[in-house]
Amino acid sequence: EGVAVTDDLAMEGANAGDPPAKAAVQAVKAGADLLIISSPPQQQADAYNAVVAAVERGEIPRQRVREAVARVSEIKKNYLETQ
Repeated sequence: EGVAVTDDLAMEGANAGDPPAKAAVQAVKAGADLLIISSPPQQQADAYNAVVAAVERGEIPRQRVREAVARVSEIKKNYLETQ
């Protein structure tokens, strides 16, 4: 239930020494809905592109992304309703 958010994927403890792009794909595959990446803008873009490419290859099912979007949208909606 709820939204799963990663720790900062720029940190070695969260990425196991891999580039943030690889860590981003692994995190989404593992169930993360939101990714935190404090790397420079190019590494953030690389992570985004890596996740998109993984979806296009079928490595990450499109349904997995749809479910993450739905969870994030729901929590945002609930937050706005309480304001």
